[in-house]
Amino acid sequence: ACPANCIHIIGGVAPWDDREKYPVVFEIDMLRCIYCGMCEEACPREAIELTEVYDFADYSREALVWDKEKLLAMYDLTKDHTYHLQKGEKIVDDMRQ
Repeated sequence: ACPANCIHIIGGVAPWDDREKYPVVFEIDMLRCIYCGMCEEACPREAIELTEVYDFADYSREALVWDKEKLLAMYDLTKDHTYHLQKGEKIVDDMRQ
């Protein structure tokens, strides 16, 4: 689903009975991401959500390859924002004027 090939997933056998596999490794190379949204549309569990936070800086390239822990930390920072809803409401308001 990613045209920039920035998502790297290695699957493994799940230790739970309700699923057969889960991602042992899940990484996103934020330097390669082009923020196209195709991963967001393709994700069957709606686990990927693009936000307006896209300006990242660090001292090494390796630090911008985000594993599950870094992605969850970013989620904690952005979970209360309603970017898409705000944009949609603004569009509707603009159309009414």
